Amino acid sequence: MMWVILWSSTTTSTTTVNSSTGNSTDRLALMAFKYGINQDPLGVISSWNNFVHYCRWSSVYCSCHRHIDKVIPLSLPSYGLVSSLSPHIGNLTFITSIFLQANRFHGEIPSELGRLFRLRVLMLSHNSFEGTFPFNLTKCLSMKYPSLIDNKFQVKIPIEVSSLSKLIFMGLYKNYFIGSMPASLGNLSSLIRLNLSENGLEGSIPKDLGRIRSMKYLQLTLNKLTSTIPSSLCNLSALLDFKLLSNQLSRTIHPDIGLPFPHLIQLSVVYNRLTGSILVSLSNASNLVYIQFQNNDFT
Repeated sequence: MMWVILWSSTTTSTTTVNSSTGNSTDRLALMAFKYGINQDPLGVISSWNNFVHYCRWSSVYCSCHRHIDKVIPLSLPSYGLVSSLSPHIGNLTFITSIFLQANRFHGEIPSELGRLFRLRVLMLSHNSFEGTFPFNLTKCLSMKYPSLIDNKFQVKIPIEVSSLSKLIFMGLYKNYFIGSMPASLGNLSSLIRLNLSENGLEGSIPKDLGRIRSMKYLQLTLNKLTSTIPSSLCNLSALLDFKLLSNQLSRTIHPDIGLPFPHLIQLSVVYNRLTGSILVSLSNASNLVYIQFQNNDFT
């Protein structure tokens, strides 16, 4: 429901669209997308044909305002579609939202998506995408909500991701990302939620993350992160959810870590190698309802 709200306000009913089939770049791009689908068990794209204007096709929504007949969102979540992702989707140059989550898409994300400079929402979670990180996505400078959760990426997170300065949410949870977390993540000054859990990330947590004052959800669970929790994270006073469980973090937690988090609701550092004593400063986090410290070396 949340994602539907994101695009419903930018679209209008297609009932006013004329009955011609159209011959635009958008129609050709959608037909190429359709022909690339190997399985459509629910027949959701069966209405995509040459007898109906593409703005009347199921799950296709067009603008009726300034850029008339241009596809704005494409919404095909949870339909069991089996296919690689057609590079022709990069020709939908006015599209702002793509919802393809919970299908059976596979292969690499085509570099042509980098042409979609109006794209704000990209929901590709719960598929089987793999290969290199879609580097050209870093050219989608309007991007706010990219979700690649639960796929099969086994590469490093590129430092160029910091060019997406409007990001609010970054979901890379449950993949196989490797290497260290790029310090350039600290440049994402509008980021509210960063979820990199269940990957193979190594090295230390970048102190630069402490510059993202808007951060409310920082989730780095089930990686191979080492060293200590940087004291710079005490700058994240808006944090609600802070999860670092099941890593290899060590050393003593900053003694004042509880003081700057008055809104904190969940804190978990279970299954690490942290030392020292349980911190009295956590009493300042008066909204804390979920806390896990066990399986460390606290005294």
